Amino acid sequence: MNSSNWLIFVGVIPLVGSLLVGLLPKKNELSAKWIALATTLVVAAAALAMATQFERDNVDSHFVVSHSWIPSLGINFALGIEGIDLVRMHTAGFIARIVILAGWQGGVDRSW
Repeated sequence: MNSSNWLIFVGVIPLVGSLLVGLLPKKNELSAKWIALATTLVVAAAALAMATQFERDNVDSHFVVSHSWIPSLGINFALGIEGIDLVRMHTAGFIARIVILAGWQGGVDRSW
């Protein structure tokens, strides 16, 4: 995968996973949990791949994506990541996996 597409991939995968979970019938609670966990694991793998390609000596933004979105209005789409953002992304993904696994046994009808 082109290194500039990693951020788009990491941003779109959770949207796809949440759409799949949202389209499931309510009785498929276990399937929803597996899809949520699989989604976070795919994002974690992509984030790990990004971390291996991150150049610590380079102070510029990494994995930069820039496209003209609405040229007639001069509106562009730009996305990039810096060192602290990479750490924040890994932390958020780790917390998401903990939350999914912590709620694995709990159901909608159970009280805490």
